[in-house]
Amino acid sequence: MEQSNQSKKVLLSVIGVAILVVAVVGVSFAFFNYTRTGGTNTVTTGNIQFSTTNAGVAIENMFPITVTGNKVATAELGYTNEAVVYISGNTTYNGGIDYKVFVTDLNNEVVSEIDLPISVLVTTSGFGANAPTTYNRTAIANNQLLAQGNIPAQTTLTNAEIHIRAYLDANQIAITDTLVDDPVASGETYTNGTTGTPGWLRGRTRLTTQQWNSISTSETAVSFRVTVEAIQHGGTFINNPTS
Repeated sequence: MEQSNQSKKVLLSVIGVAILVVAVVGVSFAFFNYTRTGGTNTVTTGNIQFSTTNAGVAIENMFPITVTGNKVATAELGYTNEAVVYISGNTTYNGGIDYKVFVTDLNNEVVSEIDLPISVLVTTSGFGANAPTTYNRTAIANNQLLAQGNIPAQTTLTNAEIHIRAYLDANQIAITDTLVDDPVASGETYTNGTTGTPGWLRGRTRLTTQQWNSISTSETAVSFRVTVEAIQHGGTFINNPTS
């Protein structure tokens, strides 16, 4: 009887050790395969919005005029044409939105190898303290900058306007049929040695009356487009318009 009890104790002891081993192994297995899932990681971006309504400019019924003080006289407005760029935008990005307004698709060759110099006056309204820098041009060229500015972060700009008025500057264009052997006024010289028009030309683009009149009957209008590009502050402009 006593021997039987001892056998039971031994058996229970063996079983107890076995359970302990299993428990240790189980804890070890769970430890080396430990995994924990934390909270959701949220990735957010800033908000950037920019829109424009812009138009091309077709040069029609224009005639060279004289502009004084960067302003066209009311009586001469009919000899000019205007494009208006309406700008709206806002952003949450630090530094805001940079934008540039520039000339593209310029078509101003009126006769063979003679380009008509197109001048522009650039003015703005509705920008408040965030008005862009503007550039008046006496003779525009492709990819030439007309305005550039920035819409700061947390600022909403609504329907601000950039006015681009195109005109022909009388200081850049001369319409004349005066040719060789015409008298030269005192103190003046010919622009091209002994040929060409007198010195009053002063580097202006010269067109004869016939050449000038041919512009109005040409099937191809003298024209250009106004292009606006906007990027997050610090980015790189695709067209890289120059000042």
